[in-house]
Parts: sequence; structure tokens; C-alpha cells
Amino acid sequence: MEYTGKQRSQITNTIIVEGNKLEITSKRKYFVYPTKKLARKINSRLIKTAEYLTTVTEKISKRGKIFTLFIFCGMSSTLSIFIIINALRNENHGFSIEKIIIPAHVPGTNQNDSFRKFQQLPGPEYNNIIDFKNYLDSLEQTPVGKNIYDSFVKARPGLIDSIRILHRVYQ
Repeated sequence: MEYTGKQRSQITNTIIVEGNKLEITSKRKYFVYPTKKLARKINSRLIKTAEYLTTVTEKISKRGKIFTLFIFCGMSSTLSIFIIINALRNENHGFSIEKIIIPAHVPGTNQNDSFRKFQQLPGPEYNNIIDFKNYLDSLEQTPVGKNIYDSFVKARPGLIDSIRILHRVYQ
């Protein structure tokens, strides 16, 4: 499949069957997104740069290539050793550990009365939770109720845990 660099273009498929070349051109138009055009330009520039560097390095002798390799390895090794020694020698590591200050309104930080007032549920809602918890506890005690309790657990897997957590938090 060949794509031209035009904004809208035709699709040309080339099929080779037993040495005979058959080209099929579709009249269907497609849109080439600007990002694809940019990617193609970047890719073509990269290919041209690679070809240029290939021709330049072909002109360098084997001895010159080895010399350049040693220079590059020596400079990168020297720089790496310098960075490691500088990091070990310098006592200012560039970061510090500071105490984290937790705001007072975050649960569990302190026992402020204002937070306790904010945390409390209204009486009827809390009583409904307690009544439902007691109902579930009573269902567990009888064989018939055990079936109903198991159906609750099966239908709502996290319900019982949530009720216990709510009871513990708002107690």
C-alpha cells in the first residue's frame, strides 16, 4: 500500500501474481492527519541524517574509528567517575527529610470536640444501623434465619462488614 504526501489521496495496491504486476487504484479518498504528516517528515529527516552519518563514517579509517571509540569511552568513564566521587564526597545530598504536619480536621490526628461533633450520626440513622445489626445477629441464631442470613451474605458480600465498621466508628 502506497501513501502519497498529499492531504487527500488515492490508495494504490500493487499485486504481483506469477511475475505479472497488477496495480489496483481505489477511488476511495482518505484523510491524512497532520500528526502523520509531521511523523513522516521527522522520519524522513532521521533517515537522511542516518545516511549522512553513514557516508561520513565510511570515509574514516579503521584506526580513526578505534581512536574515536577510545576517546568517547575515556570521556564518558571520566565523567561517570567524577559524578560518583562528587556524590560521595559532598555531604549536601540535595534532599532533606521534613516532618509532615497533618491538619487537625483529618480523622485520627487528635480528639477535638469539633471533629467529634462532625463525626456523629443523627440519632435515628444510628438507631436504624443498630437495629439492622441486631436483626442480622438474631437471624444467625435460628436455622431458618440462618438461610436468610446466608442469602444476605451471598447477595451483598460487603454489607455485614460495612455495618460492623459503621457500628465501631459511630459507637
